[in-house]
Amino acid sequence: MLRHVLLLTKWEWFKLRRLRLPWVLLAIAVLVSQLGFWVDYAAYHNDTVKEVFAGGSTTISTTFGQEGQGVSVEVSCVHIVNGRMPPELDQLSEHQKETFLKDVEEFFAGGVCDSFRAADEFRKGF
Repeated sequence: MLRHVLLLTKWEWFKLRRLRLPWVLLAIAVLVSQLGFWVDYAAYHNDTVKEVFAGGSTTISTTFGQEGQGVSVEVSCVHIVNGRMPPELDQLSEHQKETFLKDVEEFFAGGVCDSFRAADEFRKGF
């Protein structure tokens, strides 16, 4: 009986390998199974993709005039959730930095960034 099943399996494989539809379905199945993996990879390496997954961008920005030129600082939910600040913040004086950080605390208070996932969560998904 096992011999008959193996013979039938061999014959079915012989017929199916010449048809296109099984190969097309296999390609679609492989692409769909890889989609989540590569989306998490892209989101782990790109802040813009993280914002798209969270439903948009929530940012606060300001420009301080310093030494004849303006210093523009922008903080988004991605910065807050991942615990990092933009490098432009170091160019500000202590008073300007305190003022801006106080505004950031007031703006992002109340769970504005609750829909954002941290980079560690995307890395775990990856």
